[in-house]
Order: sequence, then structure tokens, then C-alpha cells
Amino acid sequence: MIQGIQYHVLSFCTGLRDALSIYRILDAWMSLKAIRIPVIKCFLLNGFVLIGGILAFEKIAKPFIWSFSRSFFHLSSKTTYSNRIGSTELSSWENTMKDFMSYLFHFLWVVPFYTLSYFVNQDLYTTIAKVLNKDKINKEHVADHIAEHIRTGTDPKTAREADDGRQLNKTAIHEKKSSAPPQQRSMRKLHEMVYRFVLIWVLIAQSWLCYTIFNLFSVSILSWIGFFLSCISNTYHCCLLAFDYKWSFRGAPLHSSLSRIETNWSYYLGWGTPITIVTMIPQSLFISLGLFALLFPFSLIVAIGVDEESLTVAKEPVDNSRRRLPFFKFATFLLNHILGYFRGVFSKREL
Repeated sequence: MIQGIQYHVLSFCTGLRDALSIYRILDAWMSLKAIRIPVIKCFLLNGFVLIGGILAFEKIAKPFIWSFSRSFFHLSSKTTYSNRIGSTELSSWENTMKDFMSYLFHFLWVVPFYTLSYFVNQDLYTTIAKVLNKDKINKEHVADHIAEHIRTGTDPKTAREADDGRQLNKTAIHEKKSSAPPQQRSMRKLHEMVYRFVLIWVLIAQSWLCYTIFNLFSVSILSWIGFFLSCISNTYHCCLLAFDYKWSFRGAPLHSSLSRIETNWSYYLGWGTPITIVTMIPQSLFISLGLFALLFPFSLIVAIGVDEESLTVAKEPVDNSRRRLPFFKFATFLLNHILGYFRGVFSKREL
């Protein structure tokens, strides 16, 4: 029991350390010019346009419009109209108009722009991930080549040719294993991509429900429990987003990514804690989402650059206390039933 607790605490601290490894971000920024433009675009799109637009409306445009409307309709406390109605009614009318202006702004600007920026961000994240993954694979390839040369004492040119031959054999074996028709492979990729997309939004809804349901009660401790569960949900959600860009590039299916996170749950809990804390500070939902989209490229750099051997840095407990935490079980269960329902509906229509 004690050894298991020590293992999870050390794993949590290891994940926290890896998440805060700023030197990986600086190294990638200095050595890889191809990621600079996508990162700058993410900063301008999410930080300047989305978050800046919301703050400009809330702090500048909204007070100005409200002051102008009060002056235009003579709704100050000195007017005849305000003397004829109670201050409570006036305050209620003001609050109603402010809420209406906020809803109108979010409906006409924030929601459409965030929806558009979501797809733009996905394209930028994919570009960054491809560059980082290729660079990491090249570094691993060079390191293996040097290690084999030192171990065998062979000529570097001969070792390189032999290594290239092995790589070609691996590629041929992989192509032989994936000898499915191109249309079937494309449909499989499309199915997994759609499943990934829907799963992400199910996880977002799960986090929102955890926070909302517990806040329906007037007990303060339940509100804190809901907030804590929502933070944990956001933490694993961030880990899945970041590390899946790394694992999927290397051919790992989605269920393998979910299994890795659930098995090493203490490590990923520590890894996702910093960005979760930062994005949970703003009270506005869209500012939190924009802040997450702004910081995610840096989390992506750290996730792809982290050494997977660090997951086993702590000695695994011998009392079998390192058990899988089925965090994604409810989301995948719900998603599978929803997709199964629609699959059954469409199959009945075809019949």
C-alpha cells in the first residue's frame, strides 16, 4: 500500500516536472523554424482576435454602448421616467439589457468565430505535430545508428546502409500487414477521425456536467467536489489531445491512447495540471477555451518531446496497486451507444 502511494506520488511529480520543462519549448523554437509561423498564427488567432475581442467588448464596447443608450433614452436617475418607476425596476431593466447585449455579442460573434477558429487551430496543431514528430523520429534514428556503430564497431557507412535496409524491410512488412483495399483504409481512418472528434466533445460535456450538476445544490462542499471533478476531467482531456498527436502519428489506434492514459493515470494527472489550472482561472467559458487554444501548441511541443521512459521512472509497486483508472469508460460507453443507435437507424433506412 505504502509503496503504491509512493509510486503514484512520484509519477505525479514526474508528470508535473515534464509539463514544466520549458527548455523543450525553447529548444524546439530555436531549432525548428517550421513551427514558428503556426505558433505565431495560434497566438494571433486565439490571443489577439478571440480573447482580445471578448475583453474589448466587455471592458470597452459594452460600457460605452450602455452609457450611450442611457444618455440617449434619458434613463439616468435625474430623469422624469426614472422618478416615475422604482429603482428596483430600473435596475432589473438595466440587467436585462446588459444580459441581452452579452448574449447577442456571443451569438453573432464569439460562437461563429470560435467554431471557425476551432478548425483553423486543428490544422495548425497538425502542422506543428508533423514537424515535431518527424524531427523526433529522425533524432531517434540517428541515436540508434550511433549506438549500434559504437556497439558493433562497424564502419559508419556500412552501418547506415544496413540500417536503411532494415528500415525498408520494416516498411515492406508494415505495408504487407496493412494490405486492405485503399477504400477500406480510408473509411477506417475517417471513422476513427470522426470518433475522435465526437469523443472530445463528449469529454467537454462530461466536464461541464460535473461542474453544473454539483452546483445545483446549495451545499458548498458539493460545489467544490464538482469543481474538483471538472478539473480532473479537463486534465485528462488535455493529455489525450496532446499525446494523441504523438501516438496517432506513429500508428497507434485511439483505444491504445486511452489505455495508456488510464494505466499511467498518476503521471498524466501531474502532466495536465499546469495548463488546467491556468485555463480554469477565467470565469468566461470562451476566454478559457481561447486560453487553452493559445497555450496548447506549447503543451504539444512538450508532449511530443517527452521521453516515454520517464513514465517508468518510479519503481512499479509489487502489490499490484498500479491499477488502470477507467476514466474514459463512461464517455466511450455513451459514445458507442450513440453511434450504435445512429448506425442502426441508417441501416434500417437502407433496408
